[in-house]
Amino acid sequence: TISFIEGFGLAAETLTGNFVGRGKRDRLPSLVGVTVGTGVLFALIFAGISIGFPHTVFIILTNHLEIIYEIKIYVFWLLPLLIFNAIAFMFDGYFIGLNNTAVIRNSALIGLFFGFIPFSILAWFHQDNHILWLSVVILMIVRTIYINIIFLKKMLQIR
Repeated sequence: TISFIEGFGLAAETLTGNFVGRGKRDRLPSLVGVTVGTGVLFALIFAGISIGFPHTVFIILTNHLEIIYEIKIYVFWLLPLLIFNAIAFMFDGYFIGLNNTAVIRNSALIGLFFGFIPFSILAWFHQDNHILWLSVVILMIVRTIYINIIFLKKMLQIR
């Protein structure tokens, strides 16, 4: 699922590089809109299928029955996780296409230190898998917010 969605990010990377190389930076906002929209659409589809039919989906992915029986408790976490992953992957593609990978690195580090690590420590302390899932979702939310701020600043510079 993630690899499929990441494919749209790779398309964003290629098209961003092409537009910049041809001097058509004015097309970048539309490109980001289309790739983010498409990525989120497929994230919703994959999450919806997984949430709606968890046993059917996860029996294909694993033969561990204890995971399949317990998955319904955690499967709803796929919705925010896949949505924010999709948005972050589309912006990753955009910034790679601009050859500005420092933005991706910085978003990952900020998400790691201000999202994932504090909440994963809390999850360990409470021995709670839901908090662990939350830590991954917050990592992606922080990445998405940071990358969006940088993107909006870049768009203001273009205009």
